[in-house]
Amino acid sequence: MPVKALRRRMADHQCLLLRIHLRQADAIDAAIAEIDAELGDCLAAFRDAATRLTTIPRGSTRSATLILAEAGTDMSRFPSDAHLIS
Repeated sequence: MPVKALRRRMADHQCLLLRIHLRQADAIDAAIAEIDAELGDCLAAFRDAATRLTTIPRGSTRSATLILAEAGTDMSRFPSDAHLIS
């Protein structure tokens, strides 16, 4: 069914809406890239910790960044592992 829809000619208003949506998607992608670049500069001090966190099974750069943002690098403020996890 979707293939048939793509083979049909779109009306002018549909083309307009599609162009608008594609420009919005491009703008969002550009904003995300800008934020990622800024965060990359800010996270330079935490690069070693982030690299270690990515070694966790299923760990990724994004999950490491989120863990560092939420918990930080000073684990002494958590009395136990369970306290950190909660």
